[in-house]
Amino acid sequence: MAERVTAAERAEAVAPGKAILGGFIGTILITIVLYAGGSDLARMLGTMFTPDPVRAFWLGMLIHFFIGSIVLSLIYAYVFYHALPGGPWTKGIIYGILVWIVAMAVVMPMMGVVHPMVKRGQMPNPGFFMAYMGAMPAIVSLIGHIIYGAFLGGIYGRR
Repeated sequence: MAERVTAAERAEAVAPGKAILGGFIGTILITIVLYAGGSDLARMLGTMFTPDPVRAFWLGMLIHFFIGSIVLSLIYAYVFYHALPGGPWTKGIIYGILVWIVAMAVVMPMMGVVHPMVKRGQMPNPGFFMAYMGAMPAIVSLIGHIIYGAFLGGIYGRR
């Protein structure tokens, strides 16, 4: 029978540096996949705050890397690592798919409501699971999130 681990013991066992490293490498890889698939994630994020294309690109990249390298990786380490089944790579892949589902079901539809360029018709509204953009962007995003999660989980779970 598996030994029961308390929340305090889990928090003590967390290695934030490894989570951030795994998240950073995973974010590099998902970024490559997304751009290879035609997505301009930095533009989508950055133009929420500035119309200047150069500033938007760098601001968008900063936001993207902050979320992937720090926010999501620490959530994985503190909340999901001990809760998900399987080995480190499997846990990471499951987490990557969960993040993708939230992005597709919540974040993408929200863009149509909050993004100024989408509201002005200057950028397409992705919609629920990117339904307004065709199947390929959602599939590419899923592949990217699986890769992100695999590397986050694999690096974080390595002892």
